[in-house]
Amino acid sequence: MITPEKMSKLRIIVPKSAGYKIINKLYNLELLHIKPYEEGKIQGVESGKPLLEAEELSKALLTVRALKTIMELEKKSDPMDSESLTPEQFTKIQDSIQKIHDQYSTLEKRKKQEKKQVSSLTTKVKILKTLQNLGIDNEELSSLSLVTNHIGRVKQEQDLQALKNIKGAVIKEVNLGEDVLIVLFSKKNQLSKIESILKDVGFRSLDLEEIAALDLKKIVEDLEQEKVAFQNTSKKIMEITQKNTQFLIKH
Repeated sequence: MITPEKMSKLRIIVPKSAGYKIINKLYNLELLHIKPYEEGKIQGVESGKPLLEAEELSKALLTVRALKTIMELEKKSDPMDSESLTPEQFTKIQDSIQKIHDQYSTLEKRKKQEKKQVSSLTTKVKILKTLQNLGIDNEELSSLSLVTNHIGRVKQEQDLQALKNIKGAVIKEVNLGEDVLIVLFSKKNQLSKIESILKDVGFRSLDLEEIAALDLKKIVEDLEQEKVAFQNTSKKIMEITQKNTQFLIKH
């Protein structure tokens, strides 16, 4: 007895703009029996319209996935079946997802700005304290006749051994994170050699007049305020994540 090969039912949801092209392609491949939509079979769907507006569904899905990624949420359950939702329910869920995404994105952006500001102020404090501890004064430096100085920054990964090998040169290094602060004193007859080495290591000179105009006490106060703001923003992000974890996992 000849029997037909077992078949599976398949429903394909595609963006409206691509629907015609995909259906024709499937038909030409002769891989599927394509049945016309039966009016009233799926709640909330009219003939000729995609299931719950596929493009809107795709957009909501992408937003949820983006949130799960940045919130580091693992998928612990299957997402809700879109067929069980009315258009009104879907719109409500979509609005909630977008609201969470907007809140989280705004806070993340603020957190990055605050982190950058904390890093910048921390660097300024380190530079000012270092120069104060070394007793460096811009006017006094300008009056030196036999000694030259270089005060500035280089990237952390740069090798400064060539500078350290220069006879009679005095060098002070301070870790600034990604950079290293260099305070270098040497004889003026070594100037060309030192400047050549500094150029090779990407040395960026500090503007001592600008540094001298800074108020260390004010910068320290600003730094503490930025740290508090950063901590508060981080706390709000954690609260949003905890509050919406189950909702996002479900959807």
